Amino acid sequence: MRPSALLPFALCAASVAPAPALATATRTAKTRVVCSGQRLEAKRLTLPSPERSDDDGGRHRPTAEEKTTAPIVKASLSVGSAAPTRHRVMQGETLAQIAARYGTSVAALSASNGLGKTGRVRVGQILSLPAVAKAVPKSWQPYVKPTKQKGYLDVSTPSAHFSGAVVDSDGRLRSSAVRTLNELLGASGAHPALPERLIRLLVQVSDTFAGRPIRLVSGYRTTSYYQDSRHKLSSAVDFFVVGVPNAVICDYLRELEDVGVGYYPNSSFVHLDVRNHFAYWVDYAGPGEPPRSSPNAPSAPSAPRRADRKLLAELDTLLKQTQGAIEPESHEPAVAAPPARELEAREPQSRLTEPTHGEASASDGAGPS
Repeated sequence: MRPSALLPFALCAASVAPAPALATATRTAKTRVVCSGQRLEAKRLTLPSPERSDDDGGRHRPTAEEKTTAPIVKASLSVGSAAPTRHRVMQGETLAQIAARYGTSVAALSASNGLGKTGRVRVGQILSLPAVAKAVPKSWQPYVKPTKQKGYLDVSTPSAHFSGAVVDSDGRLRSSAVRTLNELLGASGAHPALPERLIRLLVQVSDTFAGRPIRLVSGYRTTSYYQDSRHKLSSAVDFFVVGVPNAVICDYLRELEDVGVGYYPNSSFVHLDVRNHFAYWVDYAGPGEPPRSSPNAPSAPSAPRRADRKLLAELDTLLKQTQGAIEPESHEPAVAAPPARELEAREPQSRLTEPTHGEASASDGAGPS
C-alpha cells in the first residue's frame, strides 16, 4: 500500500485526537507506523472549561467533577445552630426586646443598622445583627424531623383527600397532583388556578414537619371581610398541620420571604398567601366573626346566616298575613265633648238649624198659633 493512500486517514485521525493520545490508544507510541487494515481507536477528550474568578481574585480551574456535574441550588431554611445574621421586626416588638432576644445591646444593634439615637423600628424592617449575636432556638425546631419521602403531600378537606408525590425527582410539579390540589381548594374550572409557588410552599411545610397530614380549611372563595383578599385569586390557603401547634407553624412561616401570614388564636387554622412583600397579622376573631385586632375588642355583630335569613323571611310573611286578617281600627282623631252649660245655650239654635228626624220645626205649623 502506497504511503499516499494513508494521508486522508492520517488527517482524519489528527482532527479527532492529538498524536500522543492516538498513539497511546493503538500502542504504537514509539514507531507511530500504521499498517493497511489496522484498526485504530481514538480517545474521547474533555475540552477544558473556561476559567472563572474566585471571590479572592485568584483563578479557579474546574475539576473533573465540576465539568460533568451541574450545580443544584435549593432554597431551604436552616435548622442548625449557626448565629443569625438578620431579624425581621414583627408587630409589637421594640429594639430592646430584639437586642435581649439575641444577647446583644441596643447600642450595638442601633450601630449595625444606623438607627441613631431614636432607635425607632418599623414593622417588617430587616435588621442586621451584630457579630456578637447568639443563636436563638426556634420554636418550630423541635418539630422538625426527616421525612420518608420529600415532595410528598398528605392533604385533605372535610369531603376529599389526596396523598401522593407532588414534586418529581427533577424538581418539577406533577400535573396530576396540581390538578387534584386545585380541585381540593376550589381553584378549578373558571376559577383562578393555584400559583406554583403556593403549592411548593405547602410541600416545603410538609417536608419540614416529617410529612405530617395537612388539613385544608379554605382556599378559593369570594366571601371575605377584605376587598383585596387573596382568597379571591386562589393565592391563599387556610390550613393546620396535625400534631403541630398553630403558633409554631406561624413562627416557621414568618421565616419565609414575600408571604402573608395570619395567626388566629381563637380559630383552628393559620393563613398563608403569596405576595410581593412580607406581611404578618394576628386576628382574635372566632369562627364566623368579623376581624378583631385585639383580644379585648368587642366583636361586631356578624351578618345573619342563610338559615337565619330564611327564618326571618317566614316570620315576616306570617306577620303580614295576621295583620291582614284583623280589621283595622279607625285612626280619626277623637272630638272632645263640649261643657254642659255651652250645650244648653246652643240647644235652641241647633233645633232651628238642624232638626232631627221625627221633630217638626216652627215653619211647619206645629207651634202655638
